[in-house]
Amino acid sequence: MAVPCIAEKKLCVVIYEKQGQTAAFDLEQRPSVSFCGNDVRLVCCNTDVLYPLENYLKMTIQEADTETLAEKTMADTSFSVSENEITAHGCDSMSLYTVDGKLITTAQADENGTATLATCQLGKGVYLVKTGNNAFKITKK
Repeated sequence: MAVPCIAEKKLCVVIYEKQGQTAAFDLEQRPSVSFCGNDVRLVCCNTDVLYPLENYLKMTIQEADTETLAEKTMADTSFSVSENEITAHGCDSMSLYTVDGKLITTAQADENGTATLATCQLGKGVYLVKTGNNAFKITKK
């Protein structure tokens, strides 16, 4: 089972986007990063995330946790992706769609601005995750 970088500091791959959005992936889960067409591709466990290259700012390997990342980006959204869930900090809600635009589920953020969607029940395929003006693709394998 994948463990996102939360609650305690762990060595993570952290992706920063121009809008201030961040995502952290625990290095213990052996994430792999590549450039694929016009996207930065990060594969971690059974999750495959594509970040549009036009929005990509930088990637670092650092000791981090998503709570700290959320504080650094203030109102901007930070993401944590694990094998069984996606967590977004700094949002009002998070929605999961099929690639043809059909809404699967929505999670409302709690009082701290954190929304979590379970992905363990998803079948294999490509999905879109959206929070406010931010969106990214994930692939369930």
